[in-house]
Amino acid sequence: MNKKKGRQIAIPIYIFVTVLAICFLYYAGESPHIDTKLRPEEVIDLEQGWTYISPSGETKSINRNDTVEPNIPNGTELFITLPEKTEVDYDTLGVWSVFQVLEVTVDGKLVSSNADPTQSQRHLERNPGAFWNMIRLPEDCEGKTMMVRFTSPYPSYRTMLGKSYLGSYSAIYSQIQREYSPRVLLSMLFIAIGVLFLVFHIHQTRKTRILPSAVIISLFAIWFGIWCFSESHGASFYYASAPFVSMLSFVSVRMATISFILYFRSIFGREFRTWNGILLMALCGELITSMILQLLQIRDFYECISFFLPLMGVLIVSLFVEILYSIFIKKSKESLYVLIATLFLGLFVSLDAFVLASGQIFHIPYGVSSSIGMLILIILITVSEVRKTRAQAKLARHAEHFKELAVTDTLTSLYNRNIESEWIASHHDLSETDKEQAVVLVCDMNYLKSINDTYGHRYGDEAICKAAKLLQSVFGECGVVCRTGGDEFTIFSDKLDNASVLSKLQEMQTQVLEIAQTCQYVFSISVGYAFFDPNQDDSLEHTISRADSLMYHDKINIKKNLQLNGAAR
Repeated sequence: MNKKKGRQIAIPIYIFVTVLAICFLYYAGESPHIDTKLRPEEVIDLEQGWTYISPSGETKSINRNDTVEPNIPNGTELFITLPEKTEVDYDTLGVWSVFQVLEVTVDGKLVSSNADPTQSQRHLERNPGAFWNMIRLPEDCEGKTMMVRFTSPYPSYRTMLGKSYLGSYSAIYSQIQREYSPRVLLSMLFIAIGVLFLVFHIHQTRKTRILPSAVIISLFAIWFGIWCFSESHGASFYYASAPFVSMLSFVSVRMATISFILYFRSIFGREFRTWNGILLMALCGELITSMILQLLQIRDFYECISFFLPLMGVLIVSLFVEILYSIFIKKSKESLYVLIATLFLGLFVSLDAFVLASGQIFHIPYGVSSSIGMLILIILITVSEVRKTRAQAKLARHAEHFKELAVTDTLTSLYNRNIESEWIASHHDLSETDKEQAVVLVCDMNYLKSINDTYGHRYGDEAICKAAKLLQSVFGECGVVCRTGGDEFTIFSDKLDNASVLSKLQEMQTQVLEIAQTCQYVFSISVGYAFFDPNQDDSLEHTISRADSLMYHDKINIKKNLQLNGAAR
């Protein structure tokens, strides 16, 4: 069977088997007689059933997400009657708090508080951060009234209670992991894309110039991945310090933004280079100023958002203008990737805003769709950078090839005369003591003209190649072998002493005799060598000249011996 026909049959068979395997897995997963699915413990979502007492004293039933007014100084108190433990045997309350001091009481008795009287005096921890409060409830709490009091220095968090669950600790933890694992997975994906592309780019351009845009977009993906991780509700389970996680979010979102504007500055033309430079300096200045204000305890990281958000608005408008200009005015194809990716990002951010405004009626965790939009953005930009990286690597390979051609003899694949000049130049500034280690051997084939005239240039080239192969095998590991003329070779070395040179020459002559016995023409090589001698040589060129003279003396002696033996042809 022919190979092409075999491949044509193999591919349909592979596709057929793949479809069967997928169908089998689908049947195994949906078949009613297979009932080994893990059933996690149930939790109670405390979204409804809260009682709120307004500042005027009016009592009403509300949902957790309903808009209310603060009913205590800097915060709100909410009440709920704890349910019976018939359906869920709970012993833990899990509450997500953001920059809030949280106090929980059951029938008026304090159960838990994350208040810390030293908080406002701490260096970088002027608020508790964002984290899950896992609160152990009394055993006999069924049917009792639980009060949750939360206060915050920030007005937007004084009436907003985070997600709340009743259940066992493990059940609540599992619920949080199931609900917010997409964010963690996306953050890991962003970081993996950034790291892998950075490694790929460095590997591809190891012999040429690294593209700044590729490195910057890799760092952007990594910083954005870190921000996604810090914003996932499960981050505090991986790192216990909630203020640090908040700081991580503060730094990473700014570094991602700075990386992104730096990327735009590197790919767009000069028309916007100055403006993008101003934006870049403004963002860097905002980050530095915010860090200084926090270190001096003048503002905390949340209060510094007032500096960052206006810059983000200007940045977004600026980027859209630059993209549209590049596409419709400059007709840039490269910017098309960025425009498409940015449009996707805008679409998904809008979806995220709708999900938040609609009370998450689609049961999509807030922030996931924005992360998906950013994932599309990073993938499209990375694809563009991969193409540029491959083009850069291809140019580098071509340049390397041409450079190799410039120093390589095409017939023998030895180095050519250019390497001789480089070797001399590299030894020019060495001390006389170091130069004394240098030895030069000049070799010349005998009777090459006679071979060409008698047998033709094909045999002459064959003889040259045999000589080149012989010299490379003897001297290649300890020196540089060059073809410097038609039948002339020069060998440079810093690794041989006089005894080693004589040993190598003896090895060479043995191989010359072996080759000569297999040839129908005379195969012979004359050699002369010289070490750099400061008493005789004012330069390495003079050393080469002495070796060349000794080679001609050897050539005369060899020809005399061949004539005496009657071997001349």
